[in-house]
Amino acid sequence: MRGFTSSWGANMNSVVNNYSRRLDSFAFFVLLLLSAQGLLNYMFRGTSLESWKQLTVVTMFLLSARLVKSRREQIIFYSAVLSGFMLFMFSIIRGIAMLDAAYNIFFYISWVPFYFFGLKCNLIHAEKKIAFWSFAIIIMSGIGLMLQLYTPYLNFLNDDVPAVEYRSQFGDAQRFGLVFVASTIVLPTLGGFFCLFTMMNGQLILKICCLIFLGIAVIATGSLGSAIMLGGALLIATQRMSLIPRLVFIFCAIFLVIYLISGADDVIKTQLDRIATNDNQSDSNSFRILLWMNAIDLIVRGDIVQHIVGSGLGTTVEGKFGPAPLSHGESSFFQAYLEGGVLGLSLRAMPFILLLRARWAPHYAENLIYGCALFVVCSVAPLFGAYGIQCVLAYIAGIANQKSLLYKFAPRNRQPLIALARV
Repeated sequence: MRGFTSSWGANMNSVVNNYSRRLDSFAFFVLLLLSAQGLLNYMFRGTSLESWKQLTVVTMFLLSARLVKSRREQIIFYSAVLSGFMLFMFSIIRGIAMLDAAYNIFFYISWVPFYFFGLKCNLIHAEKKIAFWSFAIIIMSGIGLMLQLYTPYLNFLNDDVPAVEYRSQFGDAQRFGLVFVASTIVLPTLGGFFCLFTMMNGQLILKICCLIFLGIAVIATGSLGSAIMLGGALLIATQRMSLIPRLVFIFCAIFLVIYLISGADDVIKTQLDRIATNDNQSDSNSFRILLWMNAIDLIVRGDIVQHIVGSGLGTTVEGKFGPAPLSHGESSFFQAYLEGGVLGLSLRAMPFILLLRARWAPHYAENLIYGCALFVVCSVAPLFGAYGIQCVLAYIAGIANQKSLLYKFAPRNRQPLIALARV
């Protein structure tokens, strides 16, 4: 009888462990889909699955609820859910259509389940898988972006004029996103996967390979924000180097940039010129400064209710050429404050705060660099509503907090604590 009980217990532990591993794999697979969502958006456009992202996030919420154990975890999970529900209800009271309010609330709370999937991920079995797929999405994105820049093969993903045709008509290069919904979210998202790759003990030669393809992505998007994120990635890659290798690494990076500028073709020169001339006198930044000033003015003139819960979800993101962008502010944080007040801004800021809490994590410097670079970019552009950006940041924060606990309490006994992370 005792032998039967022991065998049954071992079988049950095996089933639980297999389920946990599959759940970890599924969570990271969904993270990849939400990050590079443009292709599925194209496939499901006009069908009943057009809202696949929202359905996916709801599913992840239900799956992650079982991972919430401690009092602190419950506070984070349920306060975020309650805050989102309050913003949703207040938006309906404000006259926002229920479907519009439901659609927009996901831009504030989608990060929540991925924080807990990262926090409870079994790193013993997931490290190599996370490293491989983080590396793969960076390489595939860089190749795809250059194909989209130079060939017509992937232009079906864009709603506007194909890239090659656009260049022949206007003599200018578009910004490109490939499977990303917008080019401006490419580097903030891929930078997160590079940070994950570094956390999973990526080899130096593979880091250099990632940086090359991140550089390719910067050229393809022609975005100053992308260049800022690439600078963050360079700092992340050199954190574990001694002085001499770091100087050699930086010298090679500078040499590569000079080579690209001097020997590039007209397409690359146009994209690099976009970045180099993106100062406060450019048209885009002049408009951005105007939106910032209008956003500040709206905040100053707001009543107490607007300061607490905002003007309603979706009221500041209606369209590029309507009156809404004047309250949109061209900033993720202005946008959150105007839409959701202090409550919405808190939901936007929470993943960054959770990342800061992981101060005992062995890769805390790398995590902090990524978080700061992303914070700067999201401060000057309304990017953080993108599912991929906020979910990747939350997943990094979850893993960083798990590693922080492991290295704080058991630096020499890491494996048993990871195995017990789900208990």
